Amino acid sequence: MKKDACILITGANGFTGRHAYRYFSKLGLNVIPMFQTHTSAIHATNGVVCNLTNKTEVRNLIKRTRPEYVLHLAGHNSVLESWKNPLDSIEINIIGTSYLLEALRQIVPSCKTLILGSALQHDLTKKTIPPNPYSLSKTMQALIADAWGELMDLNIIIAKPSNLIGPGNSTGICSLIGKKLIDIEKQQCEPIIEINNLQDTRDFLDVRDAVAAYHILLRDGETGKHYNIGSGIKRSLLEVLKVYKEITRIDFQIQETKKIKSNDQSILELHDMRKHGWDPKIPFTDSLKDILDYMRMSAYIQ
Repeated sequence: MKKDACILITGANGFTGRHAYRYFSKLGLNVIPMFQTHTSAIHATNGVVCNLTNKTEVRNLIKRTRPEYVLHLAGHNSVLESWKNPLDSIEINIIGTSYLLEALRQIVPSCKTLILGSALQHDLTKKTIPPNPYSLSKTMQALIADAWGELMDLNIIIAKPSNLIGPGNSTGICSLIGKKLIDIEKQQCEPIIEINNLQDTRDFLDVRDAVAAYHILLRDGETGKHYNIGSGIKRSLLEVLKVYKEITRIDFQIQETKKIKSNDQSILELHDMRKHGWDPKIPFTDSLKDILDYMRMSAYIQ
């Protein structure tokens, strides 16, 4: 990537987006952060507001910025919210992505675009329906991105990250636990952490390692390929709580509220990423410590 290359980051005010904005700005690139609304925690003179579900706004955005690279982070990423408002997930993840890709095709077809998939994408070869509206929206988003890349000869890559953790405004389980622990530390609630299924296992990866992987893919990734981004290690939620206990010294009880179907995920194969010279660098314990520091600072500011 040339030092002054123009990169558009959609969803720049989100959990991953804020880290991506800082990372690519430090590289000296011309970073254009895109927000869905005028409210933003990123202070950037060249920030742009665009509603991705408005085809005209999206076209005008691409015409005005003419990016050489796009990191597409905008979208709905909550299973729970997708049950409450399923059409919102469909609209932003599928329709919004379609408008973006078509605008790129019409205006800057040479632009290299990285689409963020999900570990919860559904395997269409199983001949079953996706388990929730979020999974449906991300599955269709990836399918459309693949089709647009192939049919329209666009330079599109898809990255499928695991469960991202780290400092910032995240709704992930590690951040939710971290916030509860700070509330306990400040004696604002009972010292009890409730978890539905303690044996639920997930691959956790620091968001800063993920952003470094996105940089490598935008620079060296192969058009039309899907890349898994993960730690390669599965941890149960019980293990997460044990690490939190070790690093906080907070005396809290763990309660399993109800046994629900496990959300266990298979280990992501990371061969392609390692071929490109990427490996996670931030230890899991450090990620949790940084989450706690962020939650303490947020509580102090409030």
